[in-house]
Amino acid sequence: MDTLLLQAHQSLNENSQTDGGALDTLLGGQVGRKMLRGAHLRPIWLEISHPRIYLVLVGLQTLMNNFRVTPPISTSPPGGNLC
Repeated sequence: MDTLLLQAHQSLNENSQTDGGALDTLLGGQVGRKMLRGAHLRPIWLEISHPRIYLVLVGLQTLMNNFRVTPPISTSPPGGNLC
């Protein structure tokens, strides 16, 4: 996770005039995927990140917090009888 966030910062510094496609792929795609699979975000990243990266990280962290407090949703009807 740390390596991906370093790459995102480097991409932002190198391509500050572009639309940020590589940045979106790194953050929304790869970092988000790792968080959904159980990787944890170090709190220091929220303190030292560039504002554009910070906003994405806060959004991902909020999403993960919401998933943690949401109870599992049953897909079977009440009583468990599908017929």
